[in-house]
Amino acid sequence: SFTSKSSIEMSKNENYWDKDNVHISDVKLEYYDGQDQSKLANSFEDNALSLAKLFPTGSGFSDQAKKFKDEIVYTPQDASTFVIGVNIDRQSYKYTSKTTDEEKSSTKKALLNKDFRQAISFAFDREAYAAQTNGKDGASKLIRNLYIPPTFVQADGKTFGEMVKTDLVTYGDE
Repeated sequence: SFTSKSSIEMSKNENYWDKDNVHISDVKLEYYDGQDQSKLANSFEDNALSLAKLFPTGSGFSDQAKKFKDEIVYTPQDASTFVIGVNIDRQSYKYTSKTTDEEKSSTKKALLNKDFRQAISFAFDREAYAAQTNGKDGASKLIRNLYIPPTFVQADGKTFGEMVKTDLVTYGDE
């Protein structure tokens, strides 16, 4: 059943061909409009929910962290990856303040310089940025500097992330 802005309820299909291997008989998904950030934690505490999202930047989080400290789990980062890139082959300066050929040339020269690009990248405090939505404790768990999860594959006893870290130091020096 589906009740708009309230809940979705599903029951095990007794006519399903593999019903003996379906071990959950009922599922109820509750609608959450996001207005009361403590509602989910309160419902979890009352055993109305089997899991609940906490909001690390919400006003009630410090109390919730004390109450649920052993039950708080930080889930692995999802499949989303966000990238900040630099256009190192700029052809148009239409939307910039660069007007003279000298300004355009010096901008291009700077952007082609690996050390300059790295300085911009290192200046951005990823952990402080992530803490704005994930709280101080969750910020470092969100940061990933690779498109691929660092534990995706292993070779020679090292994870992909460890192998990349070793080679990344010299990348771009050519």
